[in-house]
Amino acid sequence: MEVTSLSAINRNYFNQSSINNSTQTKTSDYKNDSIELTHKKKKLSNTQKLGIAFGVALSALGGLTACALLTKSGKFNPANFEKHIDFKPAQTMEEAKDFAKKHFKIERFELDNDLEVANWVNEGLTNINNTFSGKAHLPVSVSFKDNAQRNAKNYAVADINIGGDLRIDRQLFNTEDTIKDFRETMEALNKVGVPQGTDVNKLLDIEERLAPMLQNPSQYSKIEWMKISQEFEDVGSLYRNPMGVLSSMWENPKTKETLIESGINLNLREIFTKSPDEKKKILDDCIAVLNKKYKFVGLQSKDRFLSEFDVIYHEMGHLQNWGNSSIFDIFFGKLSNNKHQLNKFTNNFDKQQTAGKVSWYAQTSPQEFVAEVFAQLCNGRKPSSDILELYKHYNGVLV
Repeated sequence: MEVTSLSAINRNYFNQSSINNSTQTKTSDYKNDSIELTHKKKKLSNTQKLGIAFGVALSALGGLTACALLTKSGKFNPANFEKHIDFKPAQTMEEAKDFAKKHFKIERFELDNDLEVANWVNEGLTNINNTFSGKAHLPVSVSFKDNAQRNAKNYAVADINIGGDLRIDRQLFNTEDTIKDFRETMEALNKVGVPQGTDVNKLLDIEERLAPMLQNPSQYSKIEWMKISQEFEDVGSLYRNPMGVLSSMWENPKTKETLIESGINLNLREIFTKSPDEKKKILDDCIAVLNKKYKFVGLQSKDRFLSEFDVIYHEMGHLQNWGNSSIFDIFFGKLSNNKHQLNKFTNNFDKQQTAGKVSWYAQTSPQEFVAEVFAQLCNGRKPSSDILELYKHYNGVLV
């Protein structure tokens, strides 16, 4: 339910010795990840060498309170906001609070005097409202997290509880800290190079946009810094999702031919039943074979963060999901994070293949799958039939 920050990922990355050697589109469809092979080693520009941090922070359902959206049957009760709201950035915090209260009925809108974050929240909620013609549920309160609510391991930009309280981590909008993290990361990764599996094209795009930002930090908003840091974190996915990469390898004719010539036949369903360490070992073996012929194996991955509002879209996806589910489903049934129910999703080959078309994070649990699909619906993405079927199965809402 939470989106990780740059700092947490950096710490995860530099502790992994295994890798030290190594605009919204309204009509776009889902695309699978693909494999990039080249006979040249991948390098970034001489002026700015970027690597990528690997890591994932998974979250548990926290701060649970009674939710007016829930019914015994789990039947979704659509909201009744205006079908279309015109957003205009507030000039004062009082204006921002009045906007949230008038249009979204949010009585508690406590973001201190951070007008930039307040406008970001209101604009994101407006986008959701307009996409679903006033039928999507929105938070009952918006506030900054207090120290007790901040999770030192996850560093989430935002999270929401089942009572509809949207909480923002103000520390992750601290531009000075973000800039400091970027500079330290690049300095350290300057010696590492680009790890195998990195989406270099995406990384180069981030580098190109980041260079002027680092030269003139004050000219960019804290929202722009937040978004590019999230993009940066999400570039590398090789060791985060070995199964997804192996699937992409087998779909690539050149990769498949090279592996078969070396006596490797990837039976994906069989590999899927193996342990995480065994999957990683198979992936390492495949990369070693490919590296004899190609100097770099990269993953051309899907865009996960399509807009600066994706954090809000994702959290509101959870809210719709809970409002369309019974209490039993959330705590004990198919949406539960207990091991038995979670395994029905994470250990199911077909469900994982479908979720992988959305994002690596969508594969971590049914609730995260639904929230990720909802976020992409807010960005105008068209789910394929198998994604839509699984989304509905897990009580995803098409309001």
